[in-house]
Amino acid sequence: MLENERRRVEDLKESYDKLRNETATALESEKRTVALLVSEKAYLTSQLEKLESIESSVSRLCSYRSQVSLPTLLRCADFGRSLRG
Repeated sequence: MLENERRRVEDLKESYDKLRNETATALESEKRTVALLVSEKAYLTSQLEKLESIESSVSRLCSYRSQVSLPTLLRCADFGRSLRG
């Protein structure tokens, strides 16, 4: 009977250790996922800000188009592209 209880205790210890390791692995995985999501959000936010800036510039150019000739607008667009690289 005592031997059975010892085996049961050992089985419980093994189960506990396995569960603890699985929990630690899952936690690390979640931490990596959160870090990746935070990084992706920062990247997307910066891209959105760039897009908004470009849209604002296009809007300003469109408001001036009635005052400026098409060749002048095209030269401005070419210049803007050359600045962005």
